[in-house]
Amino acid sequence: MKKIKVLGFDYDGVITDSMKSVYECVMAVICHFGLTKITFDQFYETFRQPYMDYYRSLGLSEEVTSEELRVVYFGRYAQLPMQDCVDGLAELLAKVQTTGIPAVVVSTHVTSEIEVWLKSKELRKHFRCVHGMAVDKTPVLQQLAFEYCCGCSEVALVGDLPSDMKDAKKAGSIGIGLAATENMRPLLLAAGANLVVDRLEEIAGMI
Repeated sequence: MKKIKVLGFDYDGVITDSMKSVYECVMAVICHFGLTKITFDQFYETFRQPYMDYYRSLGLSEEVTSEELRVVYFGRYAQLPMQDCVDGLAELLAKVQTTGIPAVVVSTHVTSEIEVWLKSKELRKHFRCVHGMAVDKTPVLQQLAFEYCCGCSEVALVGDLPSDMKDAKKAGSIGIGLAATENMRPLLLAAGANLVVDRLEEIAGMI
């Protein structure tokens, strides 16, 4: 694995401990459109991007638009309390800051909401930029390599879902999987993760 020159962070499940909130929003969509209910473990192990493909796999009608789905999803999200940081995030960001490696957010989440959350936790200063609404993170990773004058193989993405690792692999970048449960480890590796960690602090030793 090459030396990391740009470090990308997914938002939900990597920066903010929000996957249970995401699950609640997914369940709101499932209930609203009469789809088959799933457990949290089933959700975590199968959720992927593009999100419309995921919901279609659960039986969502082709007639339902992404805008209709987003109204339900974000309507529920707005009702939930603000989430805490993932354990070890502050320690990792402090180490990244000492190295001068650019840290960026690469997420499917809404950019403005990420910005608000980061500022509320006084973490915005640690990130060079926020790339939200990145349903496919592959082109964003490739763009980062161009912007920071390095190879795609020197850009890393920390993600907690197999779809994150697949996008990193497609970009020719380093995929670092954060395994929230032991069941996720083989799924992240199978999706192309270069390595899998249990805690964010473990990444500090790699940079």
